[in-house]
Amino acid sequence: MNGNSLTGWVTAQLRRKGVRQFIKFCIVGTSSTLIDFAVANIAYYLLHVRPAALASVMGFCVAVFNGYFWNSRWTFRDRQRGAVHEEFLRFVAVNIVGALLNYSIVSALLLFDPHDPHPKWVFNGAKLLATGIVVFWNFFANKHWTFGRKGTVKVQ
Repeated sequence: MNGNSLTGWVTAQLRRKGVRQFIKFCIVGTSSTLIDFAVANIAYYLLHVRPAALASVMGFCVAVFNGYFWNSRWTFRDRQRGAVHEEFLRFVAVNIVGALLNYSIVSALLLFDPHDPHPKWVFNGAKLLATGIVVFWNFFANKHWTFGRKGTVKVQ
């Protein structure tokens, strides 16, 4: 593939709504991940919340609010939407499943490290891997269930 055909392919992909939404979702997700990691590290290392996976879920939950705010107003803003409280409850439900997945993955990975507290690179590495896996669940569930509902009034 030469430079022109690669540029053309990238341009064509960026014109696809789903690709643009996924990129926006990842940008919002990055900000939510920074919030998640900050809260989890403060809870675990400064407030001594145990087990470590609980501190991880605390960060994940705080990040959910950031994610809903920006995804509802930017990533999926051109959607058909109904009552905001119903949409928010669907978003929270998707993220509860995501938090359970996140908690399970972090817990399983930390079983391999006997230290308490876990070294920062171990704790944050487990959170990073869990986040990388859970992002796909969150995107597709939110795209198709939370923000993808049909038959409601479009809000401009």
